[in-house]
Amino acid sequence: MRNELNESDRARISAARTRVNAALEQRLAGREVPAMLLRLLDAGWRQYLVLLEMRQGAQGEAWDAGLAVLDRLFAWLGPDAEVSRTMVAAQCLLSEIERALATVNVDAKLLAAFIDELGDRLAPADSAAGSAMIRVPPGRLAAPQGEVDAAQAAHLAD
Repeated sequence: MRNELNESDRARISAARTRVNAALEQRLAGREVPAMLLRLLDAGWRQYLVLLEMRQGAQGEAWDAGLAVLDRLFAWLGPDAEVSRTMVAAQCLLSEIERALATVNVDAKLLAAFIDELGDRLAPADSAAGSAMIRVPPGRLAAPQGEVDAAQAAHLAD
């Protein structure tokens, strides 16, 4: 595993992040979205989308499936939720999220805690409780301007 990235790798990662952030902005900015959806992005889904974008581009089945998870979570937890809320459907969505997040460099304990909480929110019995909604102002989904963690960047560049 490389410890340092060359300028070309950094530029590729930065460009992929910019494209992912633009896609998220287009999809979510100006809308009220479930707080858990934003937490999913922060828990590693954004990094997962960057990984997909770097490996396959923003066109293709994997990319579409990654964005579809956000749509499904919105449909499940949104104010006008009309999806079938069965335990099997909840487990399917949760498993898909967990499998994808396992491919990015995130803290295992934090990921486990997030997955447990998301599982509770997706449980059919909890669906009547409603979900906290947050209005996403334009620009909110832009990634932090910090330097990429070397281990994560090396993983993304592979």
